[in-house]
Amino acid sequence: MTTFVPVRSIPARTSSAVDAAVNPVPMGCCFCVMTSVWIAAALGLMHAEPGRPWDLRQLASAAAMSRTTFAERFRMAGGMPPLTYLNRWRMLLAQRALRDSDVSVGSLASDLGYSSESAFSTAFKREVGESPLRYRRRVRAEMPAMGAL
Repeated sequence: MTTFVPVRSIPARTSSAVDAAVNPVPMGCCFCVMTSVWIAAALGLMHAEPGRPWDLRQLASAAAMSRTTFAERFRMAGGMPPLTYLNRWRMLLAQRALRDSDVSVGSLASDLGYSSESAFSTAFKREVGESPLRYRRRVRAEMPAMGAL
């Protein structure tokens, strides 16, 4: 059984703080794919529990597919492997939290399933291009300028 399911692709880098503040996922990154309800179920799990240490076996099981079939279908539908999607989803959630709350980096790292603040900071810098604290300072400094837009 197949159905249309809206899926958001999360870009490797946020183009600007304005985009991140106004649209959690920058415009042009939303696409609708023809995918199975089973892949949608796996996406739902990743979105519901992003901090859980998901592995390909668990996600494939939720999709009632073999690991290979699930990985192939997910990549065809979303343009990236499932665990890459999960990591990008986590980084989007981290960007939102850093922008909108005063959560500590260590607490955020734990909430998103990282074993340490250092591991999270390294992954964040690799994905976003700057450390979590530098990102927070920069985005918050740019936010008052958004009111003038």
